[in-house]
Amino acid sequence: MDDEQGRYIAKFPSTAFPGVSENEFANLALAAAIGMEVPECELVEKSDFEGVSEEFNTLSEGKVLLVKRFDRGAGGERIHIEDFAQVFGVYPSRKYEGPLITT
Repeated sequence: MDDEQGRYIAKFPSTAFPGVSENEFANLALAAAIGMEVPECELVEKSDFEGVSEEFNTLSEGKVLLVKRFDRGAGGERIHIEDFAQVFGVYPSRKYEGPLITT
């Protein structure tokens, strides 16, 4: 996990959204199982990271989801991406408020 160039995104567990890391990992695994192209990912323990405060470790339960960055090229250049919240015009602060259903 020693990666100074930022080739991975670490998604830490959240007290606001319990199980979010495990849920996202399960959905990525399901998508891969049905043949969709997904980034490399794995679930790891918070203890695998240096510099995480003890307060944080006791505050939130769950694992950390590591996702290989797909928004950067081999030379580190940015590759534009949009998630469905952006496509549907949902502000980042409201991204997890409910299902993104259009009518």
